Amino acid sequence: MKPILLLILLVCSVAGAAQPARPRDKVNLEPWFVFFDRGSASIQRPAAAVLDNFANTIAGQSWNCTIQFDGHTDKAGAEDYNFRLGLRRAKAVIAYLRRKHVTVALEPRSDGETQPLVETADGVPDAQNRRVEWNARM
Repeated sequence: MKPILLLILLVCSVAGAAQPARPRDKVNLEPWFVFFDRGSASIQRPAAAVLDNFANTIAGQSWNCTIQFDGHTDKAGAEDYNFRLGLRRAKAVIAYLRRKHVTVALEPRSDGETQPLVETADGVPDAQNRRVEWNARM
């Protein structure tokens, strides 16, 4: 089975406010990471702490946003399985954030094993690739 990277892109604007165009400001300058066990889409305790922090950061905001979760895996396992696993992990993160009352639009996607962050040979797992990653931007 292959690890997953879920990339979450947050594109936001203040809801209902007519404002001049301006450069997008980062909500948080550091990337957010959530790691998964091999072959699993379950949110573990360390991942839950990161997601709780993110949910608290954006809670109560009146943004018109879409957050895209883009799933990636390493090259251990079949390509079609990794694509489905990436999507399951993206959906697991979204479900967790919904339980934390995150109300912005959340979109799951998966690129499977096509874009690992750590290159490995086919069939070689890498724990650093079993993750969700996103940068929140306004």
